[in-house]
Formats: sequence, C-alpha cells, structure tokens
Amino acid sequence: MRLPLLFKSLRLQLTAWYLAFFSALFVLFCLLLYGTLARALERRLDEKLASEATTAAALMREELDEMGGDGPRAASDVLSEMQPGASVIVILEHLRRTPSGR
Repeated sequence: MRLPLLFKSLRLQLTAWYLAFFSALFVLFCLLLYGTLARALERRLDEKLASEATTAAALMREELDEMGGDGPRAASDVLSEMQPGASVIVILEHLRRTPSGR
C-alpha cells in the first residue's frame, strides 16, 4: 500500500504523529482532571450535607424539648433558626414504636 503524496514528506508525517500524540495526551489529562474534580466536589457536598443534617437534628431535639413535643412548631423554629436560603430541608419525624409494634 502506498502512502498518498501528501504523507510522503517526513515533516508532515511527524506533524501528524505529534498531533495524534498530544491530542490523546490532552484527552487523558481532561479525563483525569474531570474525575478528580468530580470526586472532590462530591466529597465536599457530602460533608456539607452531613454537617447540615447534624445541625438540624440537634436543633430539632432542642426545640422538641422546649416545645413539649410539638413537632410542627419545633420544625418551624428549626427552619427559622437555620435560615436555609436556597437549600431544601426536610424534617421527618422519627416514629417510635413500642416493642409490641405500636
């Protein structure tokens, strides 16, 4: 098989090889960078969510004690104290069951 006339020049062959090599290197670098940043952002988000959840749980316990077990009022006070802004906070009441299942 003969090379086209365009690729008979050594200069053009080297340019094509360099272009292919550095293109592949650039793609690998981008994939590595993307993977690293994605993991770092996910880890930071997980830490922030865990912190927010811990704070909300502690405030909810305190408010429930202050309100005498009135869940809706306690939840309202927790939300006003935390001032979530653009975040969404859902407070789920933990149902305590007796050993009989009630």
